[in-house]
Amino acid sequence: MRLRGVSDRDYKEPSVVPLVNIVFLLLIFFMLLGRLTSPEVLDVQPPASASGGQVDSRRDLLILVSNDGRMALDDDELEQDLLTSAVAKFLEEDPALRVRIKADADLDAVKLIRLMEQLKEAGVKRLLLLTERPAQ
Repeated sequence: MRLRGVSDRDYKEPSVVPLVNIVFLLLIFFMLLGRLTSPEVLDVQPPASASGGQVDSRRDLLILVSNDGRMALDDDELEQDLLTSAVAKFLEEDPALRVRIKADADLDAVKLIRLMEQLKEAGVKRLLLLTERPAQ
């Protein structure tokens, strides 16, 4: 009877491949997660509001208005006259379309009211002003 000893051929090192696979999968996951939200064209800090509502997933037009009066419609920076004509074209296709305005808290209220009046003249029936909840 011969006892078999442990030789170098029988010893297997643990494989590092599964660990490398997991690290690469995590890397891809976090890279994709970081790209899910695109940055806005204009830097807008909306005013704080004590009340809040839910934004539903319907297709709305989003107008950004910065504190210096620059405006963007759905990630395209436009002049105010071009913006209202573009909104009017969208409303021809879908008259029930809602328009959301995300205006900077430091924007002059007269400019915002003037924009809202022009949008009303362009045919907007549903207009939402976006605010954010204050930090608690």
